Amino acid sequence: MNHTTNPNLRERRAQRQDINRIVAGADLHIGPHFRTYGELAHGGIAGEELGTVLPDQRNDVVAQQAFVEGNAEIDGVAQPAAGRDANHRL
Repeated sequence: MNHTTNPNLRERRAQRQDINRIVAGADLHIGPHFRTYGELAHGGIAGEELGTVLPDQRNDVVAQQAFVEGNAEIDGVAQPAAGRDANHRL
């Protein structure tokens, strides 16, 4: 919680910002050669005398990270793993 008196250095009512950030992730391994991972995040702001809440202060749901990874062994030689990492607003 942020509590600000005289917001913007003006004689105004005090402002209270209740800020929350929630992040959840899951890592799923299927056998020795396949893996998938996902991470979602949420950010919110509430309170009193907020005025206009800017878009960068509030996210409903964001995919922080998401990837699928696969690897294999061919003729006894380990092959490199491949995957994808991204950040997308849902």
